[in-house]
Amino acid sequence: RRLINSAYKKFVVLILITTIPTGIMGVAFSSLIERASQTLLVPGICLVITAILLLISDTRPSGHKKVKKTTYANAAVIGVAQGFATFPGLSRSGTTITTCLMLGFDRAYAVKYSFLISLPAILGANILELRHFDAAAVAGGSIAYYFIGMIVAGVVGYICIKLMIYIVRSNKFQYFAYYCAVVGIIAIIFSLFLVKRLSGLIIRPVLDMKDNAQAMASGDYSRRLQVHGDDEIAELGNALNSLGKDLGDYIAKMERTEKIRRDFVAN
Repeated sequence: RRLINSAYKKFVVLILITTIPTGIMGVAFSSLIERASQTLLVPGICLVITAILLLISDTRPSGHKKVKKTTYANAAVIGVAQGFATFPGLSRSGTTITTCLMLGFDRAYAVKYSFLISLPAILGANILELRHFDAAAVAGGSIAYYFIGMIVAGVVGYICIKLMIYIVRSNKFQYFAYYCAVVGIIAIIFSLFLVKRLSGLIIRPVLDMKDNAQAMASGDYSRRLQVHGDDEIAELGNALNSLGKDLGDYIAKMERTEKIRRDFVAN
């Protein structure tokens, strides 16, 4: 405590504490997050949750907490909230700002805190992605573009902070909340429709194949699948039909041979 004798030093410690649970959750949930990004349903649900969080932030009164009154427990809670915001469709800034406001933060301070805690998280994510780094990507003069991108990102980030402070202070998150809700509901509906459609295109033919295989196992080789298209499922259906026909012909031939043998033995 003696070392943390100024607001600036405490602010740095708070950001570090916030970063710890975010980093742990980001690594622990990385595979789950990757799978969630491959469907429309999870981002759609998360967008609706984002809309709810933004509406909550608009209704919360501005608190009075700034650096000196912010506890380390507050920092850890915000870090957990930021960790959940790694899921697709869940706004990081919306989640963290709403969490800050619910903890009693001053609105302007909540925006600044939300922005600054994103820097270590983004830096950590980029470090993790360095394992995919290709040295040829920065060959020649292309490294200059990276520096230009950093400068532009810094300027845009500063403008975004100013804009976000204005939005939060004037309680205008509701418009973005409505947008998130509409897009999220559309994504959910489209995802459910897509699942139903895919069940007809993929699951139904697979179930038909299972029934056909069971029929062959019980000795019925006359059943044939209705095959449409030329994709992998159609190829599998054609192969199953061919197998059923070949097995049926072979069994019929064996039965004829056995009948001839029995007739010969009888005579």
